[in-house]
Amino acid sequence: MDRDRLAQALLDSFLEELEGHVVSLNRDLLALEQAPARARELIPGLLRTLHSVKGASRAASASLVETACHRLEEVLEPLIHGRATSPDLFELCFATVDALDDAGRRLASRQDLSGSPLESLLPQLEQAAQGAPPPSPAAPEP
Repeated sequence: MDRDRLAQALLDSFLEELEGHVVSLNRDLLALEQAPARARELIPGLLRTLHSVKGASRAASASLVETACHRLEEVLEPLIHGRATSPDLFELCFATVDALDDAGRRLASRQDLSGSPLESLLPQLEQAAQGAPPPSPAAPEP
């Protein structure tokens, strides 16, 4: 298989998996938002899903998705150890998952991710990953 066909096969596989992972992430984030006391139980599953997306995005050369997943892992991991949650934190997490879904649609239609909602959320994710309270994320543009 030549490089172009291999790259397309990896991207296709990544995009197919991403749909299911977005559903899982939304479901598990909602469960965590509704029961933050279950963080020790729910966070490991969220981290596994993000790790899977991160690895698949690396293989598919979707570096922006990889970076966003890494930052979201850094945001969620401290919750296992008792870091407080907030509505703004959950809003940022849900906005990021929505932006991952948007990135998948953009990649499927061969659009660049420059200027995408995912790219615009990276500074907020970095800030939240460093322990600063996240600002309310701006609504992503379609």
